[in-house]
Amino acid sequence: MANKTTRAGKKPVSPEVASQPPIPGKFFYGRDWGEMNQLQIERVCFLSGLSVADGGLGKAEHFWNVVATLWPATSRKPFFRNPWGERMVEEWCNYNFSSVSGCASSSKTDTAAVWGIVNWLAAPLDTKVLCTSTTLRESRKRIWGSIEDYWNALLDGARMIGKLASSFGWILLSQAVGERGLESAKRSTAIQSSACRFVALHDQSIKLRSLYF
Repeated sequence: MANKTTRAGKKPVSPEVASQPPIPGKFFYGRDWGEMNQLQIERVCFLSGLSVADGGLGKAEHFWNVVATLWPATSRKPFFRNPWGERMVEEWCNYNFSSVSGCASSSKTDTAAVWGIVNWLAAPLDTKVLCTSTTLRESRKRIWGSIEDYWNALLDGARMIGKLASSFGWILLSQAVGERGLESAKRSTAIQSSACRFVALHDQSIKLRSLYF
């Protein structure tokens, strides 16, 4: 994707954001966030795309702050920020449709995996992430394998929002989240691995933010 000579996966994301404790009643990005902790603040800023002009860092940088919090260098599977990943995220933040190609070991799969997870965690009731491959078995060797690895490396608190059903290739909304219940959540919101085919989304109760890989 990029003609950089720096090899992906060598420099870990800075853990400064991850080390910041909740600071109730303090101002970040020009506003009072009350009892929200740093991860919650960054998630909201990413979802809303809080721009520099409005006191934020821009959608892409807030994404990287979420990543640094969820998968720091001390994680059992840290995410390594790199020039290729930065270019991909910048494009995804600015365009509704993007295609990515590039050399091996340029973090295409891992970047897409954390992008999908972060988007779903930011708005789980309104987001569906569909990861397509030839079969679920083959998908485990590709993006779905990365999604499971990064999901399992999440802090317990972040992972409580969803339930991994590995045998089906799903991450479902936990029953404790929201008022729709687990059965509705299974139909309407999830991270899903799917064979290459048309997928019909019939649930009209929510406005889905759909991501396809």
